[in-house]
Amino acid sequence: MSYKKFSKLESNGMQYRLFEEIFEKFNVPQNPLICVTPVVDGEVWAK
Repeated sequence: MSYKKFSKLESNGMQYRLFEEIFEKFNVPQNPLICVTPVVDGEVWAK
């Protein structure tokens, strides 16, 4: 997924949807803490 597409999801508060299937499989409690570090072409994109 491109960073631009992820950024759009994130700005709409929907980035958790990327992990929904994993959360369901492992019975993760509601409202888990999600920490994402963007890596683009092997380079960390951090502000």
